[in-house]
Amino acid sequence: LLTFTALFLLFLVFSAMLAGAGLLYFTLLEIKEAPHLVDRIRRIGLEQRIRGIVTEDTRYDQASA
Repeated sequence: LLTFTALFLLFLVFSAMLAGAGLLYFTLLEIKEAPHLVDRIRRIGLEQRIRGIVTEDTRYDQASA
């Protein structure tokens, strides 16, 4: 029982440290390079939105009529 408990706690601590290291890596990557923010900045002006609602582009509707 002592061996089982020791190994269980060892693997639990190891897996928690591994998950923490993964979270730390992606957090530091986001802080340093901000890939999500750069992507959103590139897409500014590409979508027709008013307060988050997609709107129709009437310029193309009038040109085809």
